[in-house]
Parts: sequence; C-alpha cells; structure tokens
Amino acid sequence: MRVIRGRLDRTTTIAGVPVRLTPFGAPLPEVDAVLLEEDTYRLLSGEPFRLSRTGPLRQTIRDPEHFRPARPGSVLVRPGHPLLLLAIIHDLDLSPSWREHWIEAAVETALLIAEERRLRRLALPLLGTVHGRHSAERFLNLLRDKLAALRPAYPQRLWLMAERADLPALFEFLLEGAPGLAD
Repeated sequence: MRVIRGRLDRTTTIAGVPVRLTPFGAPLPEVDAVLLEEDTYRLLSGEPFRLSRTGPLRQTIRDPEHFRPARPGSVLVRPGHPLLLLAIIHDLDLSPSWREHWIEAAVETALLIAEERRLRRLALPLLGTVHGRHSAERFLNLLRDKLAALRPAYPQRLWLMAERADLPALFEFLLEGAPGLAD
C-alpha cells in the first residue's frame, strides 16, 4: 500500500458523479440525505426504540411497523433533515448477515430515491463494510456499475464514509486501481 499525501482532500468521480472519501466521524458538509447500513429489525441503529418524532412512546410501541422485519435489499425512508435512508442489508439470523445482492438492491433503490426526491448530496458508508466484511473494492465497483446503468441526474455529489486507516488505499483504488472506475 502506498500513502498518497494530500490527495484525500480532492474529489474524484465514479461514473461521472463527484465523490469524496471522508473518515467516519468527520463533519460532513450539508447533505440532503444519509444512507445507513441496517438490519431487518432496525436493531443496528436502535431505531425501533427511538421515540417517534410525531408522537409519544405509547404510540410508537403500538406502531406495528416497528415489530415487522423489513425486506432485505429494501431502503426505508425516515423524514428529517438530513433525510435518513436505511439500507436493509443485514439479517441477523444469518451468517454472514449480509448478501451482496441485498447490497446491490439497496444501492439501486437508494439511487432511485435520490432521483425521485432530487437529493443533490448523499452521504453513505461503503455498504457491507460497517457491520459486515464485504469488500470495499467490490462495493465501489458495484456503485460504479449502478451509477453507469442508471445514469441518474441525482445525486449530484456523493460522500463515501470509511475508516480513516482505509482511506489512502481506497483513494488509490479509485484513481488508479480499477480501470474505468474513476473517470
């Protein structure tokens, strides 16, 4: 692995969409939506146990949505600013808990939601790498393929979040390691 000094502040592109790699926990610029890695029962984010923004705890507990598993590969939309998109890519009853085709379906759905809602700026982790061992490089190739196939007008900019230690290698992969990935 080769460290590329100073290049992490630059933006590259994936299938024509400007992309910036950023470490987890770093402040993000103003984004329209954040896509998060989630499981079928929304336990990874603790969502079923959060108070509803619109009602008391009793109302939240009575809401049957919180007790039904979400379909793997789907994306749940939660209102607010930024909009919260929950990519359902884990089933905690399975080992491993994720499947690549669920990640692929969630990425496609998230891109369609971004297009439909005209979300200009979207932040997301490399799906499957936060709570699973999916390859970051495979995710970047999958993202490129979906962006190239869909050619969406939105999002117009992506912030990809990863572990700080992984950023130099990922950036090098984006720029040099995968022909056609960065354009």
